[in-house]
Amino acid sequence: MKKTLLLLCLVLSGGCSLNGTNAEDSPQSNPTGTTRPTTASASVTATLTSEPSSPAPLSGEAASFAISPSPTGEDQSETEQPVHTREETFRLNDNLSWKAEYAFYGMFREDMILSRSEDGGASWNVVAKSGEGNGNLPNGIKTGLLFLDENKGWITSYSPRSGVVGISETEDGGRTWAAIQLEVPQKAVEAEITAFPPLFVSSTDGILITTVSSDEHPFLFYVTHDGGKAWMPVCNRLSGESQGLRWEFTKDPDTAGYSGTVSFRKNEWSFSNGSFSS
Repeated sequence: MKKTLLLLCLVLSGGCSLNGTNAEDSPQSNPTGTTRPTTASASVTATLTSEPSSPAPLSGEAASFAISPSPTGEDQSETEQPVHTREETFRLNDNLSWKAEYAFYGMFREDMILSRSEDGGASWNVVAKSGEGNGNLPNGIKTGLLFLDENKGWITSYSPRSGVVGISETEDGGRTWAAIQLEVPQKAVEAEITAFPPLFVSSTDGILITTVSSDEHPFLFYVTHDGGKAWMPVCNRLSGESQGLRWEFTKDPDTAGYSGTVSFRKNEWSFSNGSFSS
């Protein structure tokens, strides 16, 4: 039985600043990534199944998750099965889409098969698979994926590593991935951080929302104005503006999560439960 997968946003700790209200810390340097500016109008769908599903044929053969070898050398094919599986599809345009099939095994292990379609979903080609080749798909629980053009994309994730923002990028259509090392404010270096897929409001301007697990429940996000080459951390700024990109967020007193709006020129997007909508 399928049910909708909800990504809950419970934001917890950090400290940094841009123009806005409720400022705390201001880091002295900005991290760099390796991105190219581009825009997209896309949609994402995600489903969760209580039992492993059988993926549709990809490149002429059925996709399957590899079973990790047992430390003792025993065959685990009969015993190691996913706790549950889910599927997410990102559509860039009428022709080009990516499909992520996830298999969760517990202990923050979620394997992934990433496929790509160039004919509107009529056929799919596997481009990367957890534990195989040089794809370097990210570990941890994935929170979403976003592609800006046929080559550039991101996968965001959560893992129990303290002080690490879970985000990886590709520049070859999803075949290979590399983790981005984002600057983390001092107040968050010992906290667990969950990242959600970024929103690009123009070819150069974007915003990346995170949640941070600490007792203070501050609001931590990142802003870029160069297509993702540099991401500036912003914390405890519930409202503000940076080079035309404006935000207005409120804190939910019951969940300690944050929701609100981002606007640029005459366009506005809403953020809630870990995702943006226009």
